[in-house]
Amino acid sequence: MSYALECNPRGILWERDELAGLFLDMDKYQGKEGATQTRLMSAYNSGPWKVNRSCVDKTKNIPHATLSIFGTIQPKALTDIFSQKDLDVGFIPRFLFAFVDSDKPALWTDNEISQKSDLALYDLIETCLEYYFDENAEPIVVKLEPDAKKEFVQWYNQVSKEAFNADDDYQVTFVKKLHAQCLRLALIAQVMDDIASESPESKFITVDNIHKAIRLVNYFRVQQQHILELIVSIRDTLTVPVKERVAEAIVGLEHEIDKSMLPTEKITEAVNEGLNEKYHIDCRAVGKAASSLGLESKKMPDGKARGIVIQDKDIERLKILMGKTSETSETSED
Repeated sequence: MSYALECNPRGILWERDELAGLFLDMDKYQGKEGATQTRLMSAYNSGPWKVNRSCVDKTKNIPHATLSIFGTIQPKALTDIFSQKDLDVGFIPRFLFAFVDSDKPALWTDNEISQKSDLALYDLIETCLEYYFDENAEPIVVKLEPDAKKEFVQWYNQVSKEAFNADDDYQVTFVKKLHAQCLRLALIAQVMDDIASESPESKFITVDNIHKAIRLVNYFRVQQQHILELIVSIRDTLTVPVKERVAEAIVGLEHEIDKSMLPTEKITEAVNEGLNEKYHIDCRAVGKAASSLGLESKKMPDGKARGIVIQDKDIERLKILMGKTSETSETSED
């Protein structure tokens, strides 16, 4: 990747059909956990990379390491590859997610992209590739028109206030990245307008293109909220101590208790229900948690599987532990 960035000072696009493989392979062969992710995060803002070439005994600097990653991923795989840490360090908010829902089956079609559209797309890409740095080999700065800046500042402040007043702290992290992403989308829209109208490169972004960018980024904001809910729901479940999760599972299975016994395997299934497989606990862990709750573990009447002995008083005690006791009615004496 470093060599590709050296040869392409304007940056590269990394397209991967299945992004899950890309993230799971990070640092697989380097033995440095987190090293690749750190570099990817610096490339988000076109930060500098320092490259050590052991075979040539040289150190090279890439002043603007710009990398864009594009690809697909299954929603169920998100909790496999992203963790709580990825939220905390701001890795996930650097991505724009789009959930694609279809309300009808994908049927066969012979329709193709027209030659006119194909040529227009080709011209767009080729003209973009002609954009280069200024005479000092520095990126060209494109500013906002006064009206465009006014609209952007109004939107900026609005989403900042909404994030600040939200129930979770991660909204602020997401919004900080959305601010910059909005400007990037506005710049892309402006460049496309210039190419389509065969105008010279703009020095300013128009208010119309800021409006387009805001509409787009508001859409992505909703999609990112889906990602946040997926990952945070896993986090919230895992931060609950195992014994409390076991207590909740036992109370939920209260009506399946037979002869004061409940199979450990059934409790384990209830504890793991809805969780990604890598977060599952086994029957042994459930047995230990039950013991810490003051419950006895022994073989079931069939003499094969193990179970937990649960009396009515135990259920009431677990409900008290979980704060689920029924309200006592107040009585008054005449």
